[in-house]
Amino acid sequence: MCEMSGYSDVYAQWSQPAAGSAAAAAAARDAQQLDQMIGCYPLADDTAKARVRMVFAALRHRHQQKLDAWHGEAWRAGGGGAGDAAGGWPEAEHSLFVSLRMKCWRERAGSGVKAVSRDALMRQLAVLMPSRTLFELIAHDDWLTAYKILQRKRRGLLDAWAKEKSQFIEDSAALLEESQQVQTAKAQAAADK
Repeated sequence: MCEMSGYSDVYAQWSQPAAGSAAAAAAARDAQQLDQMIGCYPLADDTAKARVRMVFAALRHRHQQKLDAWHGEAWRAGGGGAGDAAGGWPEAEHSLFVSLRMKCWRERAGSGVKAVSRDALMRQLAVLMPSRTLFELIAHDDWLTAYKILQRKRRGLLDAWAKEKSQFIEDSAALLEESQQVQTAKAQAAADK
């Protein structure tokens, strides 16, 4: 039995988000990737393998906490998390807003105007979308800006985790390779006696 067997409970706890969630699927993929790497070193010391699993679980847990904090921030900002991409507006109306906003912005920027005034842009949108008040359009534009910032932050969190995970797996593979070489040398020395 591995000396660090108590850590397997920690690994199991930290590596298992709510079943059926996207986080659970991502955690399962991460655990599979780690187990696949560990499987490449069958002769490595069991303690080293357990330690790699424990540290990986702690890193994964920290990443999940950051994502949970992001979700909380998204809900507080009124974004409804990753799923609400229309800011409470009907999808067709939101799509129209985005396309008209971009079209008006391009027209103003292309006409030689050095700076595009947001107020002028919103007034132009109010004419093109008479079903919404100027206040509603400005509020939706504020939401859209905040939503885009939140999505960039989420992408940054995911990219940082991918980089950290890759580096950890690479470093752990080197550690387990060295452990396997030590174990093989010990076995060879014992066989030579």
